[in-house]
Amino acid sequence: EYMGGSRTRSTLATMEDVDNVEMMFVTPPAEAAETELESKAWSRQDPNDDYSVPPELAYYRDANKDGVAPSKRPDLRSYLTNEIRLNEEQFETMEVPSIVRSKGYNFGWIEGVAIRVLLSIFGVLMFLRLNWVMAQAGYLGGLAIIVFAASVSVITMTGVSAIATNGQMKGGGLYILISRSFGPEFGVVVGLMFCTAQSFAVALNLSGFAEGILILQSEYAISREWDAKVWAIFGLIFSIGVAFCGANFEVQAQKVLFVVMILAIFSFLIGVCASDGDASIGAVGISSEALAKNLAPNYSEGQSWVTIFGVFFPAVTGISAGVSVSGDLKDPAVAIPKGTFIAIFASTAIYMIMGMLMAASFTPEGLINIHDQIDAIDISIVPGLVYAGLFAAALSSALALMVGCPRVFMALARDDVLTFLAPFKKGYTSKDEPIRGYLLCSTVALLAIISLDLNQVSPIVTNFYLMTNCVVNLSIANAHFAKSPGWRPSYRYYSPWVSLFGSVQCFTCMFMVDWVKAIITIFFSIAIYQYVSYKRPNVNWGGSAMAARHTRAIQALYHLEESRVHVKNYRPQFLILVDDPTKHLDTLKFTSRLQKGRGIVIIARVILGNYSEKVDEQRSAADNKFLLEHKYKGFMDVVVAPSLLHGVNSLLQLSGIGKLKPNTVLLGYKSRWQSVSEAELSEYVDVVRSCFFSGYGVGIMRNMEVDAIPFSNKITIDVWWLVEDGGLTLLLPYLMRRHADFRNICSLRVFGLAPSSVIETERDRLKDMLHKFRIFGEVVILESDGVPSEDTQKRFHSMADQPDDLRANYFMHLSDLIQTHSHKAAIVVVSLPMPRVGLTNRTYMAYLDLLSQTRRPTILLRGNQESALSYHS
Repeated sequence: EYMGGSRTRSTLATMEDVDNVEMMFVTPPAEAAETELESKAWSRQDPNDDYSVPPELAYYRDANKDGVAPSKRPDLRSYLTNEIRLNEEQFETMEVPSIVRSKGYNFGWIEGVAIRVLLSIFGVLMFLRLNWVMAQAGYLGGLAIIVFAASVSVITMTGVSAIATNGQMKGGGLYILISRSFGPEFGVVVGLMFCTAQSFAVALNLSGFAEGILILQSEYAISREWDAKVWAIFGLIFSIGVAFCGANFEVQAQKVLFVVMILAIFSFLIGVCASDGDASIGAVGISSEALAKNLAPNYSEGQSWVTIFGVFFPAVTGISAGVSVSGDLKDPAVAIPKGTFIAIFASTAIYMIMGMLMAASFTPEGLINIHDQIDAIDISIVPGLVYAGLFAAALSSALALMVGCPRVFMALARDDVLTFLAPFKKGYTSKDEPIRGYLLCSTVALLAIISLDLNQVSPIVTNFYLMTNCVVNLSIANAHFAKSPGWRPSYRYYSPWVSLFGSVQCFTCMFMVDWVKAIITIFFSIAIYQYVSYKRPNVNWGGSAMAARHTRAIQALYHLEESRVHVKNYRPQFLILVDDPTKHLDTLKFTSRLQKGRGIVIIARVILGNYSEKVDEQRSAADNKFLLEHKYKGFMDVVVAPSLLHGVNSLLQLSGIGKLKPNTVLLGYKSRWQSVSEAELSEYVDVVRSCFFSGYGVGIMRNMEVDAIPFSNKITIDVWWLVEDGGLTLLLPYLMRRHADFRNICSLRVFGLAPSSVIETERDRLKDMLHKFRIFGEVVILESDGVPSEDTQKRFHSMADQPDDLRANYFMHLSDLIQTHSHKAAIVVVSLPMPRVGLTNRTYMAYLDLLSQTRRPTILLRGNQESALSYHS
């Protein structure tokens, strides 16, 4: 029974089937097309009931990640209004979930991750430098290096496993993991650093390959340095050739190389146990005396534990080999943690055993000789096998890097975060091979081979990898502390504090290894981060950086609520009333110059009508997309109301949140007020009156065309501060002057009115006020007694519907003064008259017309009688 109805089952069966979904989606590699498995949901007998559509995965798809748009859910209103009309046949055939398989090879955890990681870790350093590490640092110091390097890998991989299991993963390796979980800025840093490190690591492994050949064919060497470079280039050509054959061919080659590697290791282990020693190479057989001699460090000149660590660390950087081919794995969330951890622990154990056997089988002199002999080969039971293992180690590591790095780079290019990487988006063949990425990676490796040797490349690779691990660990800690509901990794064995420690550990190691290269690496990373931040890529991946911002914003709001507002922290916060933002771009551009106070700005709109009929229009109008496209810093607030006044009253009551509520309303001047009905005019004046009644400051803007501002070397903002209103009429022009458009070319002029007998006294008083407020500008005091001009009187009489009085004469005289003294000002700010009781609507509008008829951008402004300025420290 299911809410009164019976349930029927269709062709796709139980949750056990879903658990075994890999078996059901095996696609032959030859098939390039994507495949889908359709599944019918549980269904009710009555398809028109509001319980007719059960939860389904298809509704949660992401078109960008799954390649298929999500199924469309029934609209809520269709349930409420009984508009769902499906007959049983339509219901049975309606759209159902589709699990989409992407193009790829569907490797399991063994061949896709474990073997790849093991071969990357079992690199040339195991055969060419492990004995040197034990000779320089001693067995105890060498053991500490191995354990410390492994701890970096384990800590990083623990966090990477958490991210890899936090949702369905696609190709792109570490870059995709970090960019999707921490944002594009850190993702690009990790992506570029990782690709650079892997390209140099290709050179490192091939240099080791060449070094092994030189020791094998030393009697035929012409120039040791250039012979090594030539052999490394031959190795690079081989790696490119295998990579061009595709990842599937590369995996098969890796399997062969893995078998050779295992045989080489066994050849060494059997040889050590069976050897009686060889004095010519410093081998003494397994001996406690030899181990005792090699316990303590014996550093050569210029070497230390840190420098030895810098040379050895690239050996353990192969942990990301499996992550790099995540798009070719059958189940990345399972394969990456499982395969990588098994490889890390197995390789660490083998390194420790081989290091101990070397320290117990050779004299210090025999261990440290890396130019004329390879201890692992000389003591093995079948030296040819170890030579083959050395070459297999070098080539397999180079191959893993050569195949993984271009895939990460292609994912980075396809995100269009860095547009100049566009040529690397293109994939070739049905398996989407990154051919251009192969060429770029091999070019970087070729340059490194030509210009550097193995010991020079190692610290570079170490620094780049440490920086990558540092950012990865930091992102994991951030993802946890952001407390996003979307952070639900199925891998539970991680700790944000351990990841944070790992980040500090990697950062410290960078400076320990080579502080000069560390500074260069950090500078490079910061430059990339700042560039991406400046470009502001138009992506939305739901990263933890966004979640962290959300958390910080909420906490900041709570803390703001706990504090008392002080006048020194007063900020003008605007509620800007417009009928349609798309039609008032000039007004919005002008108001952007008022935002130097860093207060909140809300663009408010009232849609007239019934809410149930206008809900779609309201939702569309409330979208911030328009403001973002025009880079306007503000928020949209849209209400549906039966009248403008009702809508404005709703906005005055509800706009903003907590202390981030508007305190000043800005609205446009009603230019056609003389021709509108009395009811419409009355509503406009009532809006102004309601704003004052609600405790808001009010600004009425007129002539806001941007091209009306005469930008030149000498412009002024004229402030007619005539009424005590808390200081907003003075503060707002001061903030406007700080805008980049006015900062160096504009000055303030503050006007006042006074009887002729006290003009000097009033000027001194106003100057003193401005000085105490630390707002500097020219002070001009004009006579308040005067007779208005005939033209102004005629204009007023043609508009007003009340007889002249002292107040009307005052405004007419003030209008003449404004036109005389401010007709060339860039912006004019005048104290706004109050719509007092007893003043008719048309007379009030006539006052506003008189005070704003200079044809300059004018703001009639009045504060809410609360202090906006303070002269105290």
